[in-house]
Amino acid sequence: MNLLSRPLSLLLPLAVAIPVGAIYAIIASSGYYKWAMVIYAGILGLGGLALFHILKITLRPTYLLGALYMTPILFDINFMYEDDPLFYVHANGYGITITDVLFGMLIFLWIMDGLAGKKGIDLQIPKPLKVAMAGLFIINALSTATTPHPFYALSMLWAQAKVYIIFWYLAKQVYSTNVIRWVIYTSAAIVATQGVIVLEQRLLGVIFTAELLGQNTTWASTIGSELVTRVSGTMGQPNALAMLMNEFMLITIFGMMVERHLGIKILLIVAILLAVIGEIFTASRGGWLSLATAFIVCFVMWLTLKRGYGFFSSVSLIGIVGSTLFGILFGASEAFRNRLTQDDAGTAEVRWPLMEVAENLIAANPLTGVGLNHYTYFMQLYDRTFDAISFNYRAPVHNTYMLVAGEVGIPGSLLMIFILVSVLYCAYKVFRAAQGYEAAFALGVFGGVLTWMLHNMVDPTSIYADYPFWILAGITVAMYTRMKLEKQQGAPLA
Repeated sequence: MNLLSRPLSLLLPLAVAIPVGAIYAIIASSGYYKWAMVIYAGILGLGGLALFHILKITLRPTYLLGALYMTPILFDINFMYEDDPLFYVHANGYGITITDVLFGMLIFLWIMDGLAGKKGIDLQIPKPLKVAMAGLFIINALSTATTPHPFYALSMLWAQAKVYIIFWYLAKQVYSTNVIRWVIYTSAAIVATQGVIVLEQRLLGVIFTAELLGQNTTWASTIGSELVTRVSGTMGQPNALAMLMNEFMLITIFGMMVERHLGIKILLIVAILLAVIGEIFTASRGGWLSLATAFIVCFVMWLTLKRGYGFFSSVSLIGIVGSTLFGILFGASEAFRNRLTQDDAGTAEVRWPLMEVAENLIAANPLTGVGLNHYTYFMQLYDRTFDAISFNYRAPVHNTYMLVAGEVGIPGSLLMIFILVSVLYCAYKVFRAAQGYEAAFALGVFGGVLTWMLHNMVDPTSIYADYPFWILAGITVAMYTRMKLEKQQGAPLA
């Protein structure tokens, strides 16, 4: 440590607190109480972190696992949020979530280390991935300048900037096997928690209510001649909950398979069972199909590449296991059986005319799209469907790839796909090279990203709102770059 680092670390809290405190006083006296509370909390938080840094107290793993666990909790402070937007949008306002705050603390500590002269191992994010991410951000930023309502476009750009920063921070860290093990346990805790919440919403509906969570907790869907209740946990929408469960469930499944401690293995099995129950009660056919497909692919990879089974014997085994599980679910769960066999009152068929509108919109604006977060603002201009679907159905096309192509052009959609495929590639390479918890985590991430890619062929999720993807992707890319660096050096990193 150089001679200036110690005085700098002592004076930095004071240097930050004085101007920020003055700003706080001015804003509080002006009546902007929400901003004042944020600044007040920031002063306390950053001051506390600076003190921890001086005392050499390390809280990074706790913050990381806490941030990961809090991703399904959608409480936030949303600045400039509009209660009644002019059209359907995926981003509205400049929100700050609990996950943002926790990662903000981690990034602040990282900056403090840099100012104090503590330089860690420099992990370089793969250049093609960096170029694709930068290109997509530039395309979105340019799109904000041409939209009729820049506020909504800037809201989406804000969401993109946040997850980019989180990804960038995570991808630059070196993670021990112990941290990866705890990430697996946290993934299990997430799906178990959501499973318990779903059971309560389904059976009681008095604790985890819409009033408490600030999100819709149940959705009514017509299946056959009955009105069936679908539950959404803390995610506000059943399909969103299914997507979340899929991203973490496969990590839990493969983590359970490598776990050696019997008590923890039993807990992981319980978490998987709760996750399956929660998945069933979402009644999300897209979620079920994408999970089943990813599970088959990943299980075959596990058996052939880590257990030494032949390909045909692996496929035969997964066929037997899959058929057995399907039979049990089909016979034991009426909700599962009805969702697959009963008529859904046209909720699936509505996707086809929506895609027809999207095709017209993309064909007319193939390079630039109609504007970031503005798809529904323009979609009626391109509606030539027999039933004028966009005039009766406010939501956008139920296909994320077409939605992005429609808003910012085909190049933007291709860049998004390249980012997804790049994370798949990194996860696969880590899985091939690693063992134990690291291999299980990487394969779970591979399957989770695959479920996301499949499910979003029939769902319009914004990738910038999907914190689990960016968090898990950041950790995976860090593992991949660390693995490459170790191979070049011929020795493990310290």
